[in-house]
Amino acid sequence: MTTGITYTCTPTASGDLIFSPAFNTGVPAEPAGNLKLDVWVGTTGYTTDSLTSTFDVIPGGSYDLEESGGWAVEPSSDKRRNLVVSKASRLCGTVYDGTGAPMAQAAVRIRCPNTEWSSIVTTNAAGLFVHSAVPVETYSYYVEPLGGADYVSTPVNRLVTVSAAGLTYNKDQTAADMKFNMVAVNAEIKGQVYHPAGTKASTGVLVIATTYAGGGAFPTKLPATSLANTFSYSTITMTDGAYSLKVASGIGQYYLYAYLVDNGVAKLLATPAGPVTVNSAAPVVQDLVVP
Repeated sequence: MTTGITYTCTPTASGDLIFSPAFNTGVPAEPAGNLKLDVWVGTTGYTTDSLTSTFDVIPGGSYDLEESGGWAVEPSSDKRRNLVVSKASRLCGTVYDGTGAPMAQAAVRIRCPNTEWSSIVTTNAAGLFVHSAVPVETYSYYVEPLGGADYVSTPVNRLVTVSAAGLTYNKDQTAADMKFNMVAVNAEIKGQVYHPAGTKASTGVLVIATTYAGGGAFPTKLPATSLANTFSYSTITMTDGAYSLKVASGIGQYYLYAYLVDNGVAKLLATPAGPVTVNSAAPVVQDLVVP
């Protein structure tokens, strides 16, 4: 072992340990749960020593390696060696763009709200993201691409429990592949909201654009669980009745609905005759008529 270096060990799926920097590999755990290490400590003048350290320890803790039965000769502090036992696993997945092609340089956050542990990784040219040291935890981790206002992810996030050390996790808790599709929010729907007489609606009207077709039945009150897992966007009209919505393109047609908020409850006012198709080249103009 080298002076001034902290050695990190990570258990593999087979129960062996891999050390970094490498000075030994494939170190098995003893039946009692201790690690038996045969280490050459050249800086102290020792030959090969049999050393033990408890395996089930606090993740990230620093522990002195001691010869079985205590040190033969107590070394000075600058010659003691620490072993940092890291109970962690590897988490990976893939991010695609709206066309289904791998998305490079996409930021993906892995976080555990219960412990406040969080880390951000970036996809490579193949759309692959990898975190090699996610701590073992009984709580679930949220894995979520970060698209900001320019992209929307499907699904928004996936949950995974990293319950064992030294493994590779590439599926979520439902056994679905750790895959995400990032769709660009680069299209626009705009228009005016009128009353039947042709006057512009001056009272703030809630306008919603959604991919939810509803089979002819759209929720009459919001929020509505039926809109979950849909692409839905909303805005409030200006005082002149105008509205503008920035929406994702390439994911199908949108249906437009107008609501009026009354005592905190959004009530359906009107819908257009049919859906609209958007693209990034030019905005779609769709006027709405409300009572």
